[in-house]
Amino acid sequence: MEEDSTSKKISLKFSEHEEEPEFSLLELDKELQNLLEQNSDEQIVLKAGLDSKSSVLCTSNNTYSVRQLIQSNSLMLFRSSHSSEWTLQDTKYSYLEIEHIYGSITIEDKISYWDEDALEEIPSSISFQDFICQVPASENEIKAFLGSNFIIIKDNTLYRLSPSYIMTLIDWVFAIMHQLRADFSAISIQEFKKTAIADQFDTDAVVAILWSISRTPFLSQVDTVVIDKSLVCFWIGRFILEDVITTEVSHFLSKWTEKLPESCKDFVSLDLLKGFYFYAAPDTIQYFSSLQLPRDPTRCFQVLFQAKSKWLYDEIWPFVENLAVDKSKVEALLLKYGRKQVTKNGVYINSRSTW
Repeated sequence: MEEDSTSKKISLKFSEHEEEPEFSLLELDKELQNLLEQNSDEQIVLKAGLDSKSSVLCTSNNTYSVRQLIQSNSLMLFRSSHSSEWTLQDTKYSYLEIEHIYGSITIEDKISYWDEDALEEIPSSISFQDFICQVPASENEIKAFLGSNFIIIKDNTLYRLSPSYIMTLIDWVFAIMHQLRADFSAISIQEFKKTAIADQFDTDAVVAILWSISRTPFLSQVDTVVIDKSLVCFWIGRFILEDVITTEVSHFLSKWTEKLPESCKDFVSLDLLKGFYFYAAPDTIQYFSSLQLPRDPTRCFQVLFQAKSKWLYDEIWPFVENLAVDKSKVEALLLKYGRKQVTKNGVYINSRSTW
């Protein structure tokens, strides 16, 4: 048979080396592909997921779930030494599929409390670097979380301020602000550190308070911060509700308002605490944190419907919205695990089964 003048003969060979490098195929979405192409310094890190069988892939800012998919056809990887000879390097029957998710960050079983008595007996806790390595989330997601949740670092070890200590320090911060006639939009970190030393308060704890009520990133080097009054209102309300667990709405709102600095009282609203309570009765709310829910959808809905078999749509949404980045997927999960019921009193999500 005559060879077509446009055709090209290639010799295919099997590798003669027993110890060849192994390859895994990773499917990139457009966002991640562009990131890696445009930023040669960007690193991707594979971490263990929430259980021993899962993994996540992390960039600096984002987290992706990783799932191995088996292909019906194999993909042959060749190494080309020159144009007419290819050597079979590997044969792949699967690839890794990724999906953008929210990083899962929990601190209860990793970071110990720090309060007024901690200097007398320093508790054991986890190092900052170990926390970064162990938590299935991107580094910047972790830093944002630590910066907004009253975390301090001492000798490269992480601690979380106890709720009672946080309340004490917030009261002190607002007393000093009143004394100094400080501007909420320009709070000097150094000024407060000096005052904390004079008043014998832990400067690291004071800085953690200022970071967390101003949405300042963890370990930030900024000189001034802007106090977010609604954030102050949120934290005080959350701590009060967490302490009492179940309470009448009117009594809780009164107690919450009473505890707040005068400049924050106008922000009192149950909307601030969405995702941290549900209605146990028409006039009674119960503390229930979305942060404690399992990230696995089946287990998450199981816990939700054990707590309450019938939820208003707007009430359940804050507890499930982080199950997927794509909100249409969250809607699909609501309809998969619950039944939607439209009534004159609102839209409800009811349990589909008995758990």
